[in-house]
Amino acid sequence: MQNLKILLVHNFYQSTHIGGEDLVFEQEKNALISALGAENVFTYTVSNDSLQLHKISKIKLIFNIFHNISHAKKIQALIKEHNINIMHVHNYFPLLTPSIFKAAKKAGAKVVYTLHNYREWCLSGVLYRADKPECFDCVKLKLPISGIKNACYRNSRVQSFLAGLAHFYYKVNKHLDYVDRFFILSETQEKVLQKIQTPILARAKIKPSFIDAAEGGRGTVLSAHKKNYLFVGRLESIKGIELLLEVWQNMDASYVLEIIGSGPSQIALEEKYKQPNIIFLGKLPRDQVLIKMAQAKYLIHPGLVQETQGLTILEALAQGTPVVGLDIGTRQEYIQDNHNGFLCKTIDLKGNIIKSEQLFRQQPERYEMLCKQAVLSSQRHLPSHITSKQLELYRAL
Repeated sequence: MQNLKILLVHNFYQSTHIGGEDLVFEQEKNALISALGAENVFTYTVSNDSLQLHKISKIKLIFNIFHNISHAKKIQALIKEHNINIMHVHNYFPLLTPSIFKAAKKAGAKVVYTLHNYREWCLSGVLYRADKPECFDCVKLKLPISGIKNACYRNSRVQSFLAGLAHFYYKVNKHLDYVDRFFILSETQEKVLQKIQTPILARAKIKPSFIDAAEGGRGTVLSAHKKNYLFVGRLESIKGIELLLEVWQNMDASYVLEIIGSGPSQIALEEKYKQPNIIFLGKLPRDQVLIKMAQAKYLIHPGLVQETQGLTILEALAQGTPVVGLDIGTRQEYIQDNHNGFLCKTIDLKGNIIKSEQLFRQQPERYEMLCKQAVLSSQRHLPSHITSKQLELYRAL
């Protein structure tokens, strides 16, 4: 179908916190341009950086967070001008708003929406609170009262109230009814949505994100050249960084942990865990992160929430690095215990790290096999396979 024309839409996060959604948007854009040609792939993006640069933008946001007519009209005009078939949205909050869904339908396009998180049902987007590891308090409510009370959006009751009020408005106006197809990222996410009992499952298809790191393959770094353990992620409690550091401060000095990432807890954690075998590297460019992954003995993935996918795991596996992770969520899909890494309960994290080190030191041939199996297990997330499936789903609409 040569006339297939796609409009990719995304509300970028702040550039100081580039999230997985931002990365996926850019990767999918490039893959679709390769498959369909630049003349058939259009983009419409905004960035939360604008809220930081202009105080007046924050005031405008309070009024526009419910229904942004300006963006809706621009998108509607873009679709009509170029005869676009499908609008694919990755994130609409807070600048674009769901008004773009209705605008696209009026212009004659089908609407696809990737659910990168659970924000349609939860202000934090992760269905998690520190005192409630699996939280479904707000999923049946139009107004997320518990989320507001517990300051689940950006740890602020004021911002949680505004975000909650906005989502209440969206739900009253049945914004998701304008979506023709939902993309979800994993079987784990599908199971969570089944728990929520949302009717959108009838319009949902599993379409995972892909990893550039797997294509072409860096191959495996020989174990003789691998060293240290690695954590990659935002430094906040839900990523399990505090749990990991509590474990690591009692590890033998020969166990060295490198930490890549930044976040609200960074300064406090660096002050608290000052010891030679814990190395904070801060935020690094993506190519350097992949090199560090390839050079590590193991990636540690101690996140406390059920992520919708977990690209960091797949990126490490693609670099030939086994993963030690908590037995939660998509790690159960991607990590096969004693095959391409190790799965464990929270209480057994230290024991599994020690076990992984013993295998590395005492069974080099077995470790090399673990690395090879890591690469093989990442192959189903190659761009070519995922993009082909994505185009099939588009055309089915």
